[in-house]
Amino acid sequence: MNQTDTATSSTGQPASRRSLRVPYSRDRIPVALLGADGAKSEVEVTGRNIGKGGIGALLEGHVERGTRCEVEMQSLTGQTSRHPALIIFTRPVRGDLHEIGIAFDDLIDLEAYVTLQRVQRMIYEKEKKADRDKAERILAHASAPSADHQTHATKGNTPTPRSIVSQLANQSGRQEQVSAYVSELAQRTTALSEAAAQSDRQAMHDLTQWVIDTAQDNGFPTLFAVANAVITYLEDDQDDLDLARGQVNELIGYLSRARASA
Repeated sequence: MNQTDTATSSTGQPASRRSLRVPYSRDRIPVALLGADGAKSEVEVTGRNIGKGGIGALLEGHVERGTRCEVEMQSLTGQTSRHPALIIFTRPVRGDLHEIGIAFDDLIDLEAYVTLQRVQRMIYEKEKKADRDKAERILAHASAPSADHQTHATKGNTPTPRSIVSQLANQSGRQEQVSAYVSELAQRTTALSEAAAQSDRQAMHDLTQWVIDTAQDNGFPTLFAVANAVITYLEDDQDDLDLARGQVNELIGYLSRARASA
């Protein structure tokens, strides 16, 4: 994991992305390994390098590639947080010592954990701009009517989205699932509106992440795409909160048009 930074997608599969890696010499970083039965086992690793999508570390012992885990990180200001992650790489070094690669589920703000040198900061700022540009392209693409949009003509014959219908609407045995999801989605949308009104960045992030985690499985690829773009604006505490809130309000507009059937 010297240069390839990896984060998992909503399907739990790692998605490679090239990004900045910087030294991260930290001892005794707590990591909770999650068993298939939900049991946790606590270990400590020694940090080697870090990027916005994960860390490289050394572990005394063995862990299987594909193991889910939680990494406890301490920021430069002393704040502690746990990051859900996935072991994506393991290699024996000597004896019981292994080099491991850990990919965070969500990108972190790298500057919260390390002090970047001038050149490193320039690279990092370019990466964040690239992430933002990608998010804007996704938003623009999602704005175009697609297969899961029902449209109607307005004055001037310009079609505008009226409702977003689940692609599972006509699948036998799935209607009840989708109806229940749309009902819960309405409640989450209300909560998201309240979070936006209160400028609660963490609540907006968590509710947007819920959409990312659930929309595809319930037949709403458009909602997934928009939420996946919007969350980019909520990842970094240094980003303009008004800008982030504006993007969340755009997402709310999409969520409010979700329907279980036409």
